[in-house]
Amino acid sequence: MKNLETTRRLWALTDRKRDELLGICADLIKIPSEKMGQMEAIVEFVHAYLADAGISHEILRGPDDVPCIVARLGREGGKVGVINGHNDIVPVGDLSRWDYSPYCGTITDRHILGRGASDMKCGVGMALFLAKTIVRENLNLNGKLVLHIVHDEESGGEKGTLWLTENGYADGVDFCLVPEPTTWNNVEVGQKGSMRIEATARGGEEGSGDNAVHKMTRFLARLSALSELEGTYRADQLRVLADSKRIIRECLAAEGVERAIDHVNVNLMALDGASPRLCRALVGALTPVGLSVESVKDRIEEIARECAGITVEYPRRKDAACTDPSSELAASAVENATLVWGRTVVPAWQWATSDAKFYRYKGIPTIQYGPANTPGIHAYNENVDIEDVINCAKTYFGVLEDLMGFEDFVS
Repeated sequence: MKNLETTRRLWALTDRKRDELLGICADLIKIPSEKMGQMEAIVEFVHAYLADAGISHEILRGPDDVPCIVARLGREGGKVGVINGHNDIVPVGDLSRWDYSPYCGTITDRHILGRGASDMKCGVGMALFLAKTIVRENLNLNGKLVLHIVHDEESGGEKGTLWLTENGYADGVDFCLVPEPTTWNNVEVGQKGSMRIEATARGGEEGSGDNAVHKMTRFLARLSALSELEGTYRADQLRVLADSKRIIRECLAAEGVERAIDHVNVNLMALDGASPRLCRALVGALTPVGLSVESVKDRIEEIARECAGITVEYPRRKDAACTDPSSELAASAVENATLVWGRTVVPAWQWATSDAKFYRYKGIPTIQYGPANTPGIHAYNENVDIEDVINCAKTYFGVLEDLMGFEDFVS
């Protein structure tokens, strides 16, 4: 670490401004944002927050008019870092299954409550807090910090973060931080690849015995064999693999769940049509580090030939994406989190996927580390530990100090 004394001062500043940090997180939770038609209210809120802080920003419009906010602070001449976060959330579901209003944003003595607390309004709130604190406290960041606040991650990210990265907004970026939910004890340095599989079965006339539904049923049953495909790993990846498996077992407490790390996960997403003449299916697959999507595609094509009468298209397929755990960014995040918590934090791979991948596809070192109560993500009674929010903010301040530095900060 370049300057532990300065870092500890930043952590003390975070403690003094604790209520402000928790308040912005709670305020974001109180704004419904599960539907695209609801996004304008939260965009206006973030705009007002940034404007009040004197932070330069612009509201952009991606495909289908999906809003993205890009904010910039700091100075030219140093490194350029991005903090990415999304304000869209999954549906709240059956209100009768909540013990409190999903949009309450209540701060208890231990938790912040509400939909999006873990995924990921507390992460976005933390990013906004960091930016405002840097400006308001005249911390003189030796570099340029850019916020990418998007509103399409839960739908795949193509109209948000992907659009930003494809339209030049990640050009020249040296590193990226994503406060998506993790557990406190791991800095996510890689995540699974993904595929969308569109299968079509065609049959003959009704009564001919050439039934499209039967063909699709056989194909989908055979497709489950993809879950047996697993990655292969270099010697230097085995420690990360072992830690990743241990962490998912601890988080989800389900027998065999660790296979999600190094095997393909297959999920039927939609089945359209029950006609003997035509049946379509949409299947999603997550592919592990160490296994290319092309090799999975080859196996799918083989299964389709064996089943006969099936055609397959792949509207989306991307390999798993990783950041070297020994990189300056990952090493700094692990070290700072370990110091903040006073307990061991390790680099690990995520069992799912997030917008972090879009920066990695651009060759930008990226880590994911954010506040979360993992079992409650997307669940009823979602909440996050206050300690997680504060310690994540401290970790991010430490990383910014390591990679950029704060000139003459003595508060």
